[in-house]
Amino acid sequence: MGDCQMGRSKLLFILIVVLVNVLGVGGLSSIPPSSSPSGNSFQSPTNNYEHDDTTTFTEYNDMDKEEKKRYKKAVRKLQKKLASTLKDRIPDSIAACVNVGIGLSEQGANNAAMIMFQKALSMALKKLGRDHQHVFAIYFHMGRVLVAQDKLDDAIEMFEMARDIGLKVHGHEHIEVAAVYLHMGSTLSQQGNIDDAIENFEKALAITLKVRGPNHLKLGQTYLGYACSLQFHQVKLDYAFEMLEMALDILLQEHGDTHLDVATCYYYLGSILRDNKEGKREDALSMFESALEIQLKCRDHDDPWLIDLYLDVASGMREQGKLDKAIENYKKALAIQLKSLGPDHDDVSSTYNKLGVIFWQQKNYDDAADIFKKELPILLKNFDNDDDQRITTAYRNLAMVSRKQGKYDEATEMYQKVLQNELKVLGDEHPDLAKTYKNLAEVLSDQGKYNETMEMYENALAIQQKAVGHEHTDVASTLYDMGCHLHMEQNKTAEALEMLEKTLAIELKVLGKDHPELATTYRSIGHVLDDADKPTEAVEVFKKELEIRLQTVGHNHTSVASCFHNMAYILCEQGKYDDGIETYMKALEIRLKTLGPDDGLTATTYKLIGEAFGEQGKYEEAMGMYESSLEIMLKSHDGEEAWDTLNLRLLMVNAWFGQAKHDEAIEVLEKIEVVLNVTLENDNRLVLASIYNKMGVILEDQGKLDEAFDALQKALAIELKQLGHDHLEVANTYNSMASVLSDQGKYDEATEKLEKVLAIRSKSLPHDDLLITETHVRMGTTLMYQEKFDEAMIIFTNVLPNHLTAHGVDNSQTASLYHNMAHCFAEQLRYDIAMEMNEKALTVRSKVFGQEHPHVAMTYIKMAELWEKQGKPNEARELYQKGLAIQLNAYGEEHPDVAESYSSIAGILLELGKFDEAMDMFEKALSIRSSCLPHDDPSITSTYINMATTLQYQEKFDQAVIMYTNALPSHLKTHGVEHPKTAALYHNMASALEHQQGKEDFALEMYQKALDIQRKVSGENNPDVAMTYSALGRLFEKQGDYDQAMEMGLKTLSVRLNTQGEKHPSVGSAYNNLGSIFESQEKYDDAIAMYKTAIRLNTDDHDNPYLATAYNKLSGILSIQEKHDESIQMLEKALAVLLKTRDHDDLNVVAAYHNLGTVLQSQGNYDKAMEMYQKAATLLGDRNDDLLLQTCNKMGVVLFRQEKNKEAMAMFEKCLAISQKVHGRGHSSQAMLYHNMGMILEDEGDEESAMEMFRKRDSIQGKSSQDD
Repeated sequence: MGDCQMGRSKLLFILIVVLVNVLGVGGLSSIPPSSSPSGNSFQSPTNNYEHDDTTTFTEYNDMDKEEKKRYKKAVRKLQKKLASTLKDRIPDSIAACVNVGIGLSEQGANNAAMIMFQKALSMALKKLGRDHQHVFAIYFHMGRVLVAQDKLDDAIEMFEMARDIGLKVHGHEHIEVAAVYLHMGSTLSQQGNIDDAIENFEKALAITLKVRGPNHLKLGQTYLGYACSLQFHQVKLDYAFEMLEMALDILLQEHGDTHLDVATCYYYLGSILRDNKEGKREDALSMFESALEIQLKCRDHDDPWLIDLYLDVASGMREQGKLDKAIENYKKALAIQLKSLGPDHDDVSSTYNKLGVIFWQQKNYDDAADIFKKELPILLKNFDNDDDQRITTAYRNLAMVSRKQGKYDEATEMYQKVLQNELKVLGDEHPDLAKTYKNLAEVLSDQGKYNETMEMYENALAIQQKAVGHEHTDVASTLYDMGCHLHMEQNKTAEALEMLEKTLAIELKVLGKDHPELATTYRSIGHVLDDADKPTEAVEVFKKELEIRLQTVGHNHTSVASCFHNMAYILCEQGKYDDGIETYMKALEIRLKTLGPDDGLTATTYKLIGEAFGEQGKYEEAMGMYESSLEIMLKSHDGEEAWDTLNLRLLMVNAWFGQAKHDEAIEVLEKIEVVLNVTLENDNRLVLASIYNKMGVILEDQGKLDEAFDALQKALAIELKQLGHDHLEVANTYNSMASVLSDQGKYDEATEKLEKVLAIRSKSLPHDDLLITETHVRMGTTLMYQEKFDEAMIIFTNVLPNHLTAHGVDNSQTASLYHNMAHCFAEQLRYDIAMEMNEKALTVRSKVFGQEHPHVAMTYIKMAELWEKQGKPNEARELYQKGLAIQLNAYGEEHPDVAESYSSIAGILLELGKFDEAMDMFEKALSIRSSCLPHDDPSITSTYINMATTLQYQEKFDQAVIMYTNALPSHLKTHGVEHPKTAALYHNMASALEHQQGKEDFALEMYQKALDIQRKVSGENNPDVAMTYSALGRLFEKQGDYDQAMEMGLKTLSVRLNTQGEKHPSVGSAYNNLGSIFESQEKYDDAIAMYKTAIRLNTDDHDNPYLATAYNKLSGILSIQEKHDESIQMLEKALAVLLKTRDHDDLNVVAAYHNLGTVLQSQGNYDKAMEMYQKAATLLGDRNDDLLLQTCNKMGVVLFRQEKNKEAMAMFEKCLAISQKVHGRGHSSQAMLYHNMGMILEDEGDEESAMEMFRKRDSIQGKSSQDD
């Protein structure tokens, strides 16, 4: 028997038992004796059962010997009674024959039973005629016996005769007729005639439900029998499931939870849930467990009936990963099988196989091997040919387990048997042989037999290529295995990469670019590229792997964590620490979720993140990571003496040192010293020397120079003893000692040590080595640190020719020398020469260190400052950004130098009109400064003001006011009230308040404060005063106070003419403002005169943005005057200026396209108008919802005018979505949209929908009126 379904014979027997239970022993009643109260020898077959109606076949089989003995004695009495009654009354003789037949059938004596029924039938037909209820009963019992004899066609004939008689005698709705339908359904089901079976079951069910009611036991048993048949044939399973649930409710109510019918119900519910209900395996297991529990209460614990249930429960446990529970149930099934079937039965070998597989899953290879070794002899005994597939599989299983046990010879022997069988059965070109050849290759590789390994792989590859062609996934798999072997075992990266790239090419062609198999191939290629010193290419490959992993397994999966981990490792190797840490953190998050906090891989990730932080100088963060890693290591390693733990301790020392926690670092080093003194051999103490060297560096940093020197002397003693006097490690220790001596002011002794350093390095290294250069320039550097720049320059100048001769230009020390010289020139204010030196340093450092080194960043920033001082912002911006990128990699975000770079770049971006980018930079600078400076620090205040100014440019006025308000107190504290910067701050605050509804009076107050300070500090004729007049004029115009607006406009013009002359762009701006005031009063001729004056004054300056404003304003008036052609000309001129002076997606450019569309629409030039609107919408994106709403609405109107109703409706719906997003539902702007949508629907003839739109329009307009 298998896990998934019972054997056919057992299933059919259960169906028979269920049907018998429906009607009792005879299905119908037995025929009673003539002594019944009615005086008639034949009573109702429904109500007069001679036997207990709960007796069944299974109950007879369950009787003990004494019970069976008494039962047979009763049958013999019936036989004697039959002999006597045959001589007397015929009806009693018929009854006796039937009763004896029933008894014989229950004992399995079906032939004898049939003789009795035939005698009864003969007498009944003769005496009673065919159409009599007792003839009906006899035919029915004969049908049941024929079913037991597996004479199904004859049984159907008997049931049909019984049915026909029953319909005449009892009618169509009698319970006895239902019984016949039920047994016919069962028999037809056994024949495989499921459609006719269902027809009969349905008739039986309908009659039973009507006669017995919905809660009767017989109905429950009918449900059960019908459902079992449906499940066996795998048809109408949802219906079967419903019937089983109804049956279970009835049976539980009648029998409780200890009846075999209830167990049967649970079993079949479980079978349907397991096989046909996706995601219900756990519920299926629960059903099987319930069935098993009942069976164990009703049967002996070694009853063969329990085998299949134990197997089903075990299978469910295995699927849920509860392998110990699965093993327990498989062993119980096996124990019964061994007892009931014997040790050599095929079912026993099958259960051995299942147990072995679970032990394999548990990596319990010893037990798996024992079980598979028990399975194999049974198979060899039961099958004539030892090349049978199951025997071959058993050999393969033993081979796999032996390999895992490290028993490679046994594994090879088993695989050879597999290969021998497959060659015999399949021939030498069958694709299945490729798998075995690959298995052999793996075992041979384990033994280091690489030539034989590749031979096996090549055999597999040849078979696959011949069988399926060169572009098949099987071929790709073998090429992949060959590539991995060449890489991992033989370190042949070029050959490995060739194999893996062939694999990838096939997979891309056959599987597509997003298939999970490609992820594995990308990972292996990434590792090969990394080992081949191609880290950039490796990272790109890992990114491809990651993309596929995320699509196929989701974020929280161990394979995704490994991918992040591999990428992070390479990024850190490249010096991209922030990117590396961020990526490590992603791996850590996943590993904590999937592996838990105590896994070794989790510890490794913590450690590597700590190292990355340490390389950045973020020692506190590094220490946190190290401590987390150490906690895991101490649980899983051999305490403090484990090398992994000691290495981690040394990393922690670096972190303590980086935090200037020297005492803690020394304490850890002293502990390590104690451990090493115990564990290290006397002739291998160099690790201890490195500990002393580290102590020396830390103690020097503490200013404990004597102790530092003592530690270095201990290191030197070990190194001299084990390495000799001329080793480079000895030179390094001398160098450290020279540093300490220099700190002590012992320059002569320091020079002596440096001379020893130079002597050793000169012996051991090429003459142009970097370390030798370092020694040559040491004294010059010392003078520079003493701020003796002139003396330092003399040394650097003298060293440079020899240095270049010895080392060439492209050397790190050459770069340091150039940079030091640049620093000295800058201090002497010789910027041109300083720039020249920095450029040389940059060239060298870029070649030597690469673009990601802090030295390169420092050079970029120094050069940017020099460009900025020379008035070249674009050049400065480019270099600031390069320097910043490197700083971020080197230091991370939380560093003052990074904040300064952000702020410097933001200032240049503001100058260039890149407001969004500037805001990003200021926000980053503010975040860093706020984390490390007092809240009222001037640098924080200036950042707030700069951010507020940027927010104004972005039209985010509410936020700007908040930002100015935050800055004001600390600004006043620093600068006081009567300061130009304070006036500028008030002016900017007023400008922001002006754009907040209801804040105009506050804006006037702020402008007046700014104006008072400006007049007092700078006098009347000052550009700043003119700027404030202009702002006041704009505000008065907005309020409708045109007289005061005109007064402010004229004052603005007067000051600007006096201070800057009429050709200055700001004068053109003043005329534009005057024109706007006239236009607001509908004095169009006066307005046109002002705009034309602005154009005339600025005509020579084609890149003047105020010229574009004048053209645009003039266009608006011409459009009002319906001079559309002239209006378009003006707008095109405005657009030309804007495209020269602004970015192509600037909001002013967007507005120009929008305005052009509006005028073209007025002309009826809908295609051209739509083109302008589409350009505006495309450039706008999602930056300004109000402008986008206006543009899309106009596009909708144009489409409607073009009779493109469907497209117009879509555009208005888009507008509605924007409006509801920005303003919420019910905003006044939505009334017109509903109106337009209604017009379209009305045009389409959808009056009902149109009216709905108009009702929504009216509702909003009514609400707006109430609000007004």
